[in-house]
Amino acid sequence: MNSRERVLRSLRHENPDRVPLTGGFCPQIWAKLREHFRTKSDEQTREKLGIDLRGGIMSPPLRFQKQNCAWFEEDWGIFVGNNVFESEWGFRCRELGFSVPQYIYHPLSATTNLDKYTFPDISAPGRFEKLEETISNYKDNYMVVASIPWNFFKHSWQLRGFQTFLEDLYLNPQFVEELLGRLLAFKLEQVREYAKLGADIISIGGDIGMQDRMIIAPDIWRKYFKPQLRVLIRESRRQNKDVYWSFHSDGYIEPIIPDLIEIGFNIIDPIQPECMNPAKIKKMYGDRITLQGTISLQKTLPFGTSEDVREEVLSRIKECGNNGGLILAPANTVTADVPIENVLAAYNTTKETKLS
Repeated sequence: MNSRERVLRSLRHENPDRVPLTGGFCPQIWAKLREHFRTKSDEQTREKLGIDLRGGIMSPPLRFQKQNCAWFEEDWGIFVGNNVFESEWGFRCRELGFSVPQYIYHPLSATTNLDKYTFPDISAPGRFEKLEETISNYKDNYMVVASIPWNFFKHSWQLRGFQTFLEDLYLNPQFVEELLGRLLAFKLEQVREYAKLGADIISIGGDIGMQDRMIIAPDIWRKYFKPQLRVLIRESRRQNKDVYWSFHSDGYIEPIIPDLIEIGFNIIDPIQPECMNPAKIKKMYGDRITLQGTISLQKTLPFGTSEDVREEVLSRIKECGNNGGLILAPANTVTADVPIENVLAAYNTTKETKLS
């Protein structure tokens, strides 16, 4: 069974030979893994770890690429001095270290007149060639994920400012609807192209959860953001009826899980175990949704022993791995303080534990 077949069986709620694996790592951990495996590239390292998914993303347009842009945190940007980068959308961040951004400028912070703001051109040359190559290279053996790094909530506050946009949700609903409509038009073209190119999974991300509650009230999420996501999913499946959808948010989002299932999401990522109980989520929704992540990055991976990691992985497979519906990974990007032995314990234990 190759990686593609393994992930497909899990998404169809059938038992694969073992639980599929994915995961992301900070640059320091990638370097340690390459040293451990004596590999020369991240791709070779993924193969050694047994990672079953491959991913790609829309690129910035050629004119932006020619300005020496680089990937930072969750976006392409041009460094403009003093560790500050500016995205194609105009917001600016300062790098605080370990790819942690401090947002310092939001282009819509002082205006609600969207006619004065120039939205990026989705049809500009250079956006999809790299993703097309990624899909072509990996689709035979892997499920390929095409990512939208910002959901409507995050994209809006990046443009407007976090506190200001939270106030807008209550005080300026007409502006919120207008902004979301403009963003929807852009993202619709993006998902149409993703689906046409043959992406297997479309992932949309942006945190709406904190440790023990949502950042915004569930009813506010349902009012503004659920309808936009429904349209995206529906439109993508007009292009490719078989495309899967993954919803990424750190933290606690339990109140809206039924809504996510209702509008067509197939995967919820990363199910942080300190915020939501994976076994509970599996019991309640496991026949309708696939859990991705679930391995503690707040406790077990950084502070536990290799045996602690092994026990957590085995427990997760036992409680959540029956009849598919589970893709194991650390519950966020693995940070530099995690012992490499613990990373290896998580992946090796999963590979060694056969389901059929």
